[in-house]
Amino acid sequence: MIGTESTFVIDSDRRKPSSALLRGSSALDLVDTASTQSRFFSNRATEQAGIASAAVGPKKTLEERLFDALAEAKVWTSRVAMHLDRTSRNRYFTQLDRLHDADEWFGDDTPLRLGSYKGFIRFMLMIGGCSRPSMALSPSGYLLAVWEVDGARLSVEFRDETEVMWMMSHVVNGKPERTGGTTVSERLLLNLRPYAPEKWFNIGNG
Repeated sequence: MIGTESTFVIDSDRRKPSSALLRGSSALDLVDTASTQSRFFSNRATEQAGIASAAVGPKKTLEERLFDALAEAKVWTSRVAMHLDRTSRNRYFTQLDRLHDADEWFGDDTPLRLGSYKGFIRFMLMIGGCSRPSMALSPSGYLLAVWEVDGARLSVEFRDETEVMWMMSHVVNGKPERTGGTTVSERLLLNLRPYAPEKWFNIGNG
């Protein structure tokens, strides 16, 4: 629920390999596919995935759904383009195009949710800097941004325009440590403060 906040630590010794659920080849190289992380994101996606399926008229084809989601995101971006530099905007569009390539789309996954994309863009504008995350898409249409620096990995799933779910992994004294939680985007940096978030977001180096 938006407005609530939780944090937890995961026992890394109990990991078992599992198949990746996230769409996006570049981000797949970065996202930890351990079952703990997959359950963290996919279970909550299932809990909140109740979408009204009653449609008026013929059901849209996959290509139509992908086109609509992509167009909606790009049209909204054009409304805030004055706040984005051209390089960042083009990079986001390139990754969105890749994530919505119909030739590589399988199953009944949900295309990008506009609220999730808005949350991502607003967070990127809030932190500033010259951060360049990889992007992936959950089966339920939530945008996932992934940062990795020197073995420290941060994954943030944007649930809507304000709510985020995050997971961080790094190595402490030779052993992997993982933690994560749910919060609102305005408080994410505060939640990440013990882990020096500036290394991911290049804060102060924009």
